[in-house]
Amino acid sequence: MSTWDMTARNLGCYSYTAVVTLAAALVMLVLPGTWPSSDAAYAPMAIAVIVGLLLTVRVAPNRRAGALVLLPAMAVDARFGLAALPLLAYAAVAANLLRGVRGPRVISTAAHMVLSFALAHLGAQVVPIIPGWLIFAVVFASGRVALWHLAARFDATPMHPRAEQPELLLSLPLAPIGLLPIVAGEQLGDGAMLLAMAALLALLFVVSEASNLSVARAEMEAQRNQLARANALQDDLIHLITHELRNPLTLVMSYAQMTRRAALEESYDQIPTYIGNVERAGRSIQRLVENLLQLSTLERSDELPVAEPVQITSI
Repeated sequence: MSTWDMTARNLGCYSYTAVVTLAAALVMLVLPGTWPSSDAAYAPMAIAVIVGLLLTVRVAPNRRAGALVLLPAMAVDARFGLAALPLLAYAAVAANLLRGVRGPRVISTAAHMVLSFALAHLGAQVVPIIPGWLIFAVVFASGRVALWHLAARFDATPMHPRAEQPELLLSLPLAPIGLLPIVAGEQLGDGAMLLAMAALLALLFVVSEASNLSVARAEMEAQRNQLARANALQDDLIHLITHELRNPLTLVMSYAQMTRRAALEESYDQIPTYIGNVERAGRSIQRLVENLLQLSTLERSDELPVAEPVQITSI
């Protein structure tokens, strides 16, 4: 492959990242009020968003963890509006790097955050009948999930093992709790909002650790059950080898000796019969080995084989 072809291939892999990053940059340039704020609460809220991105919960075994970023995002939207877009971009990049994620997905996931936040903010402004925090929570969480699936479909760069997967059913039930810092800020000021956010994140840390521990315990139990099944299968295989394989091997050895004796005695009439018996015993051994291999394959995959018609007369 030439250098030009390799360059074109690499550019093709980064096309999704380029598109979503350009879209996020255009949103920040076109929409009004997206310039970073000089407010004293701006930097602490950025830290709160980073902590929310680092607080991840696994809802099921063998699934990626989802970040609890919706709650600080709600407070940031209520306090700064679209001026929080640069804050979110910086926080997403910083959280990805702290989590250990590398590569172009560091940038693309930050662009997802910006696009989801902007869409959620505009949606809350357009629909005045429904409470704004509810519209923001639904659109923000749904947008992150939709963009994650879009990246899984079109982003050619590999997914990092430590990258998070947004979970809709994890974020939305926690949305009402996100009102606490907002109400505290409206009633008592930024100091109360920051204290409420810190207390809420501390509580979420305890909850996330308990949930992750429960999922890890479930994974360990599943692995233990799989190991127990593997040990049981090993015992069955040993039983089959020692019992089922012994009879055809005995026949093979016996008829092989009888064939050699007949050849030495020049009694060639019985040799075809002996060889036929050896072949039948060999086919029995072959079927047994195939069954053992199939059992081993099923044990590794934990999947049932495809149903096939069976002739009863051939069994």
